Amino acid sequence: MAILDALKMFSGIKIEVHLSNTNLREEFRKIKITAQGSDAVLEGLGKFAYIMGVRAAIARKEL
Repeated sequence: MAILDALKMFSGIKIEVHLSNTNLREEFRKIKITAQGSDAVLEGLGKFAYIMGVRAAIARKEL
């Protein structure tokens, strides 16, 4: 919960990234507590998710 509180207090862009699709994995992985404090969640794209996350953050910052 401390991480979620910190994410909510941070005013910058927050994008949560998962290499695999957590919805296709174990049940406990489907609960994404930190996603509640994130602006977006990217998952299931492998290492490409990192690239997309950076691009999304840059695009949101430019708006």
